[in-house]
Amino acid sequence: MGAETVPGAREDRRSALGRAVSGRAALTALVCALPAAASDINFPVIDLALVFVSLAAVSGTWFNVVWNAARGRAEFPAPVEAGGLLPVVQVKTGLLCLLAFFTPLGLWFGAGASRGAESMAELVAQNPVQAVTLVAIATVYTPAAVVAALVYGGGLAAMWPPGWVHVARRMGRRFAGLVGVAAATSCVFWAVRLGLGWVLGDVAFVGPLLVWCAGNLVLFAQASLFGSFIRRHGQETGFVW
Repeated sequence: MGAETVPGAREDRRSALGRAVSGRAALTALVCALPAAASDINFPVIDLALVFVSLAAVSGTWFNVVWNAARGRAEFPAPVEAGGLLPVVQVKTGLLCLLAFFTPLGLWFGAGASRGAESMAELVAQNPVQAVTLVAIATVYTPAAVVAALVYGGGLAAMWPPGWVHVARRMGRRFAGLVGVAAATSCVFWAVRLGLGWVLGDVAFVGPLLVWCAGNLVLFAQASLFGSFIRRHGQETGFVW
Protein backbone atom coordinates (compact mmCIF):
# COMPACT_ATOMS: atom_id res chain seq x y z
CA MET A 1 0.00 0.00 0.00
CA GLY A 2 2.79 2.45 0.88
CA ALA A 3 4.51 1.91 -2.47
CA GLU A 4 1.38 3.11 -4.30
CA THR A 5 1.01 6.35 -2.40
CA VAL A 6 3.40 8.58 -4.38
CA PRO A 7 2.32 7.44 -7.89
CA GLY A 8 -1.30 7.80 -6.79
CA ALA A 9 -0.68 11.33 -5.57
CA ARG A 10 1.04 12.32 -8.80
CA GLU A 11 -1.72 10.81 -10.91
CA ASP A 12 -4.34 12.57 -8.80
CA ARG A 13 -2.64 15.91 -9.32
CA ARG A 14 -2.47 15.40 -13.08
CA SER A 15 -6.10 14.34 -13.14
CA ALA A 16 -7.10 17.31 -10.99
CA LEU A 17 -5.40 19.81 -13.28
CA GLY A 18 -6.83 18.07 -16.34
CA ARG A 19 -10.32 18.36 -14.87
CA ALA A 20 -9.85 22.11 -14.47
CA VAL A 21 -8.64 22.80 -18.02
CA SER A 22 -11.37 20.87 -19.79
CA GLY A 23 -13.75 22.46 -22.29
CA ARG A 24 -16.61 22.37 -19.76
CA ALA A 25 -14.44 24.12 -17.17
CA ALA A 26 -13.46 26.85 -19.65
CA LEU A 27 -17.07 27.41 -20.69
CA THR A 28 -18.19 27.56 -17.06
CA ALA A 29 -15.41 30.03 -16.23
CA LEU A 30 -16.48 32.22 -19.14
CA VAL A 31 -20.17 32.17 -18.21
CA CYS A 32 -19.36 32.98 -14.58
CA ALA A 33 -17.17 35.88 -15.73
CA LEU A 34 -19.81 37.54 -17.91
CA PRO A 35 -21.77 39.30 -15.12
CA ALA A 36 -18.57 40.61 -13.51
CA ALA A 37 -17.28 41.92 -16.84
CA ALA A 38 -20.64 43.57 -17.51
CA SER A 39 -20.43 45.35 -14.14
CA ASP A 40 -18.17 47.94 -15.81
CA ILE A 41 -21.35 49.65 -17.01
CA ASN A 42 -21.06 51.80 -13.85
CA PHE A 43 -24.75 51.88 -12.97
CA PRO A 44 -25.13 52.18 -9.19
CA VAL A 45 -26.50 49.06 -7.48
CA ILE A 46 -26.78 47.18 -10.78
CA ASP A 47 -23.01 46.84 -11.10
CA LEU A 48 -22.77 45.52 -7.53
CA ALA A 49 -25.60 43.08 -8.21
CA LEU A 50 -23.79 41.77 -11.30
CA VAL A 51 -20.57 41.25 -9.33
CA PHE A 52 -22.52 39.38 -6.64
CA VAL A 53 -24.12 37.12 -9.25
CA SER A 54 -20.66 36.32 -10.61
CA LEU A 55 -19.23 35.64 -7.14
CA ALA A 56 -22.19 33.41 -6.27
CA ALA A 57 -21.75 31.41 -9.48
CA VAL A 58 -17.99 31.03 -9.02
CA SER A 59 -18.30 30.15 -5.32
CA GLY A 60 -20.99 27.56 -5.97
CA THR A 61 -19.04 26.01 -8.83
CA TRP A 62 -15.87 26.02 -6.72
CA PHE A 63 -17.49 24.03 -3.92
CA ASN A 64 -19.18 21.71 -6.41
CA VAL A 65 -15.78 20.92 -7.95
CA VAL A 66 -14.31 20.24 -4.49
CA TRP A 67 -17.23 17.95 -3.62
CA ASN A 68 -17.10 15.99 -6.87
CA ALA A 69 -13.30 15.66 -6.84
CA ALA A 70 -13.43 14.46 -3.22
CA ARG A 71 -15.89 11.77 -4.32
CA GLY A 72 -13.49 10.64 -7.05
CA ARG A 73 -15.41 11.86 -10.09
CA ALA A 74 -13.06 12.32 -13.01
CA GLU A 75 -14.86 15.01 -15.04
CA PHE A 76 -15.58 18.65 -14.37
CA PRO A 77 -19.10 18.70 -12.90
CA ALA A 78 -22.12 20.17 -14.60
CA PRO A 79 -24.17 22.69 -12.57
CA VAL A 80 -26.95 20.11 -12.15
CA GLU A 81 -26.31 16.36 -12.15
CA ALA A 82 -28.18 13.27 -11.02
CA GLY A 83 -26.96 12.46 -7.53
CA GLY A 84 -25.09 15.75 -7.31
CA LEU A 85 -25.46 18.77 -5.07
CA LEU A 86 -28.47 21.01 -5.64
CA PRO A 87 -27.47 24.41 -7.07
CA VAL A 88 -28.80 26.19 -3.97
CA VAL A 89 -26.58 24.00 -1.78
CA GLN A 90 -23.57 24.67 -4.00
CA VAL A 91 -24.06 28.44 -3.89
CA LYS A 92 -24.89 28.61 -0.17
CA THR A 93 -21.91 26.53 0.88
CA GLY A 94 -19.53 28.21 -1.55
CA LEU A 95 -20.54 31.68 -0.39
CA LEU A 96 -20.16 30.67 3.28
CA CYS A 97 -16.63 29.40 2.57
CA LEU A 98 -15.91 32.71 0.82
CA LEU A 99 -17.38 34.60 3.77
CA ALA A 100 -15.19 32.62 6.17
CA PHE A 101 -12.11 33.75 4.24
CA PHE A 102 -13.07 37.42 3.96
CA THR A 103 -14.52 37.97 7.44
CA PRO A 104 -11.21 39.19 8.97
CA LEU A 105 -10.64 41.50 6.02
CA GLY A 106 -14.20 42.80 6.24
CA LEU A 107 -13.85 43.56 9.94
CA TRP A 108 -10.50 45.20 9.28
CA PHE A 109 -11.99 47.36 6.53
CA GLY A 110 -14.89 48.32 8.81
CA ALA A 111 -12.42 49.48 11.45
CA GLY A 112 -10.37 51.30 8.81
CA ALA A 113 -13.43 52.99 7.32
CA SER A 114 -14.28 54.39 10.72
CA ARG A 115 -10.84 56.05 10.67
CA GLY A 116 -11.27 57.59 7.22
CA ALA A 117 -10.26 54.88 4.68
CA GLU A 118 -12.57 55.14 1.67
CA SER A 119 -11.73 51.84 -0.03
CA MET A 120 -10.06 48.51 0.62
CA ALA A 121 -7.31 49.44 -1.87
CA GLU A 122 -6.55 52.59 0.11
CA LEU A 123 -6.50 50.67 3.38
CA VAL A 124 -4.15 48.02 1.96
CA ALA A 125 -1.84 50.71 0.58
CA GLN A 126 -1.68 52.33 4.01
CA ASN A 127 -1.19 49.08 5.94
CA PRO A 128 0.34 46.42 3.63
CA VAL A 129 1.81 44.34 6.46
CA GLN A 130 -1.53 44.07 8.23
CA ALA A 131 -3.22 43.12 4.96
CA VAL A 132 -0.71 40.35 4.19
CA THR A 133 -0.95 39.05 7.75
CA LEU A 134 -4.75 38.82 7.62
CA VAL A 135 -4.67 37.09 4.22
CA ALA A 136 -2.09 34.61 5.54
CA ILE A 137 -4.22 33.85 8.60
CA ALA A 138 -7.32 33.35 6.43
CA THR A 139 -5.36 31.08 4.07
CA VAL A 140 -4.46 28.86 7.02
CA TYR A 141 -7.94 28.36 8.47
CA THR A 142 -10.10 28.44 5.29
CA PRO A 143 -9.02 24.91 4.16
CA ALA A 144 -10.28 23.65 7.53
CA ALA A 145 -13.56 25.47 6.93
CA VAL A 146 -13.94 23.79 3.53
CA VAL A 147 -13.21 20.32 4.94
CA ALA A 148 -15.65 20.99 7.79
CA ALA A 149 -18.39 21.88 5.30
CA LEU A 150 -17.72 18.62 3.43
CA VAL A 151 -17.44 16.32 6.43
CA TYR A 152 -20.28 17.73 8.51
CA GLY A 153 -22.58 18.03 5.50
CA GLY A 154 -23.62 21.63 5.97
CA GLY A 155 -22.48 25.04 4.80
CA LEU A 156 -22.80 26.57 8.26
CA ALA A 157 -19.98 24.27 9.40
CA ALA A 158 -17.69 26.48 7.32
CA MET A 159 -18.37 29.32 9.77
CA TRP A 160 -17.84 27.27 12.98
CA PRO A 161 -14.27 27.72 14.35
CA PRO A 162 -14.46 24.70 16.73
CA GLY A 163 -15.06 22.59 13.63
CA TRP A 164 -11.95 24.05 12.01
CA VAL A 165 -9.88 23.11 15.05
CA HIS A 166 -11.27 19.57 15.01
CA VAL A 167 -10.42 19.20 11.31
CA ALA A 168 -6.88 20.53 11.78
CA ARG A 169 -6.23 18.25 14.76
CA ARG A 170 -7.62 15.20 12.97
CA MET A 171 -5.59 15.84 9.82
CA GLY A 172 -2.36 16.45 11.71
CA ARG A 173 0.59 17.02 9.40
CA ARG A 174 -1.63 16.50 6.35
CA PHE A 175 -3.31 19.80 7.15
CA ALA A 176 -0.07 21.64 6.38
CA GLY A 177 -0.12 20.05 2.93
CA LEU A 178 -3.67 21.29 2.28
CA VAL A 179 -2.71 24.78 3.44
CA GLY A 180 0.24 24.59 1.06
CA VAL A 181 -2.11 23.83 -1.83
CA ALA A 182 -4.26 26.81 -0.83
CA ALA A 183 -1.28 29.15 -0.56
CA ALA A 184 0.36 28.09 -3.83
CA THR A 185 -2.82 28.26 -5.90
CA SER A 186 -3.78 31.59 -4.32
CA CYS A 187 -0.41 33.03 -5.39
CA VAL A 188 -1.01 31.78 -8.93
CA PHE A 189 -4.51 33.29 -8.89
CA TRP A 190 -3.26 36.75 -7.93
CA ALA A 191 -0.34 36.57 -10.36
CA VAL A 192 -2.75 35.76 -13.20
CA ARG A 193 -5.30 38.39 -12.17
CA LEU A 194 -2.76 41.17 -11.67
CA GLY A 195 -0.68 40.26 -14.72
CA LEU A 196 -3.62 40.07 -17.11
CA GLY A 197 -5.19 43.11 -15.50
CA TRP A 198 -2.04 45.10 -16.24
CA VAL A 199 -1.93 43.90 -19.86
CA LEU A 200 -5.66 44.09 -20.65
CA GLY A 201 -6.81 46.77 -18.23
CA ASP A 202 -7.53 49.34 -20.96
CA VAL A 203 -9.56 46.98 -23.17
CA ALA A 204 -13.26 47.63 -22.56
CA PHE A 205 -15.38 44.61 -21.56
CA VAL A 206 -13.18 42.01 -23.29
CA GLY A 207 -10.25 42.83 -20.97
CA PRO A 208 -12.19 42.34 -17.70
CA LEU A 209 -13.93 39.31 -19.21
CA LEU A 210 -10.62 37.57 -19.94
CA VAL A 211 -9.17 38.56 -16.55
CA TRP A 212 -12.16 37.17 -14.64
CA CYS A 213 -12.31 34.07 -16.86
CA ALA A 214 -8.62 33.24 -16.33
CA GLY A 215 -8.95 33.83 -12.60
CA ASN A 216 -11.97 31.53 -12.48
CA LEU A 217 -10.01 28.75 -14.19
CA VAL A 218 -7.26 29.03 -11.58
CA LEU A 219 -9.87 28.85 -8.81
CA PHE A 220 -11.41 25.76 -10.39
CA ALA A 221 -7.95 24.17 -10.54
CA GLN A 222 -7.55 25.02 -6.86
CA ALA A 223 -10.90 23.40 -6.06
CA SER A 224 -9.98 20.31 -8.06
CA LEU A 225 -6.65 19.98 -6.24
CA PHE A 226 -8.44 20.50 -2.91
CA GLY A 227 -10.92 17.74 -3.63
CA SER A 228 -8.28 15.31 -4.84
CA PHE A 229 -6.17 15.96 -1.73
CA ILE A 230 -9.17 15.39 0.54
CA ARG A 231 -10.01 12.13 -1.22
CA ARG A 232 -6.42 10.84 -1.05
CA HIS A 233 -6.32 11.47 2.68
CA GLY A 234 -9.87 10.49 3.49
CA GLN A 235 -8.98 8.78 6.75
CA GLU A 236 -7.35 11.95 8.06
CA THR A 237 -9.95 14.39 6.71
CA GLY A 238 -12.91 12.24 7.74
CA PHE A 239 -14.42 12.42 4.23
CA VAL A 240 -14.62 8.77 3.18
CA TRP A 241 -16.85 8.14 0.18
